[in-house]
Amino acid sequence: MNNLLFSIFITAAPLVLIGTGALISEYTGTLAVFIDGIINLGSFLCFLFVLKTGSPITGMLFATIICTLIVFGICYFTIYTKANPFLTGLGINFLSTGCISFLSQHIFKTTSVITNYASTFTTNKFFTLPTPLAVMAWIISASILIFVEKSSWGTHLKISGSDSEVLEARGLNTKKYILTSWSIAASLAAFAGCIYTFRLSAFVPNIASGRGWIALSAVFIGRKKGWGTVIVLVLFALVDYATTAIQGTNIGNLSPTIFLSLPYIAALLLFIFQPNTKKRS
Repeated sequence: MNNLLFSIFITAAPLVLIGTGALISEYTGTLAVFIDGIINLGSFLCFLFVLKTGSPITGMLFATIICTLIVFGICYFTIYTKANPFLTGLGINFLSTGCISFLSQHIFKTTSVITNYASTFTTNKFFTLPTPLAVMAWIISASILIFVEKSSWGTHLKISGSDSEVLEARGLNTKKYILTSWSIAASLAAFAGCIYTFRLSAFVPNIASGRGWIALSAVFIGRKKGWGTVIVLVLFALVDYATTAIQGTNIGNLSPTIFLSLPYIAALLLFIFQPNTKKRS
């Protein structure tokens, strides 16, 4: 039982980071559809900078800062040109894919999985062991969610998307909340990508595997509440862990790819069958 709880704690850690960023962005009325792309880009840049500098901390910092600056710049462009945020968010995903392919081909001479530098990562146990980074992820997510829930800034953030006129009447610029929320979402997604890189001691293309979209779904299934989002993502982590555990059991001679799809099917079912709390007129 303890091993199961520990495994779920570890599996859910980066997911909760991603979900926290998605929730904060949703509060401002903008869907953070760029999360998957930033997870992938953060993972690749972390892998690259760790190899180039030999420092896991430097690699994580550089990856997170670069991803945050990219999203901040595109968000600034989106706001002040009144572009469609959904389309620019999707554009970030395409940009991330293009950058990863270009850099991977020119630096590593491949666009597939890169595993032949694993020894560079395994020398620092703090980063390759699952517990330290998982604890960091949970602490960061909990701190942000508590701050948003308890602070006046968090209150303003939560109404910036639904009642922006109230903030503007008080002289507050709602655009700053959008910029901040996108930057936070990008930072957390990039950090999650770094966690996935350290867990594998390698880079795998599309390492996000749709987890950004799962996080976005969890925000709505969890009724845009911090605790609700976390619960949904923990349930997804449980299904993900169970799927991994039964892949090699050859149950009913089913294909392993069927088991790999189970967490996403579970998330889809949760989204479809979530209770309707709207009041009837």
